[in-house]
Amino acid sequence: MSKLDEELDAFISKAEKAHDLINLLQSEDSSVVQNTQKEIDHILKNDWEEDEYETRDGFSKSQISKSTENVGLGDTPQFHGDQEGFMRAVQEDADRRAANRKKREEKSKIRKEKGNAAFAKGEYREAIDEYDIAINLTGWNVNLYTNKAQALIKLGDYDKAIAACDEALYIEDNFTKGYIQKSNALLAKQCYDDAVACLQTCLESCKGCVFFHVRCSI
Repeated sequence: MSKLDEELDAFISKAEKAHDLINLLQSEDSSVVQNTQKEIDHILKNDWEEDEYETRDGFSKSQISKSTENVGLGDTPQFHGDQEGFMRAVQEDADRRAANRKKREEKSKIRKEKGNAAFAKGEYREAIDEYDIAINLTGWNVNLYTNKAQALIKLGDYDKAIAACDEALYIEDNFTKGYIQKSNALLAKQCYDDAVACLQTCLESCKGCVFFHVRCSI
């Protein structure tokens, strides 16, 4: 799972948590309201992002925080908006993020294809430029980094190729192609021990990968 996917999952989890907490705050049981308020205070202090934001329905982190201050036993906190509006705002934000991601992926795919075409023609510098644009659009796509690394190897820029592979492996530490391209760059630099160590790390991180075992048998 990419880091962006992890962030999206975390956002969805927080949205679901917020929905549950709001329901609990409507409870007629004062002890439930009190315990829920304590949990909200903990989240606001430790878990939520510090950045201020405001939704289309007028909800913001600070407003939610202020609306739950000094809530007495049996009292119902007054939000700037209703529960339905709050959840609608959360859903709208999630939909907007998904739509933006789709647009970025479509643009990135076009750039990647242009890069692949340039690479096939031997125009490696142009290919790298296209891959860089694609990376700026969808930095979570690890294949873009190894495509760039392959073009850099063709140009003899082995250190930058290794750096590109390291970026891919930072995003996905069991990405077999990242290890393969990195080992190719190390071999080109005549860093044979490092190349072997890289492949050994791949063997440990990518157990069961057919591609890796086939590659190592050649």
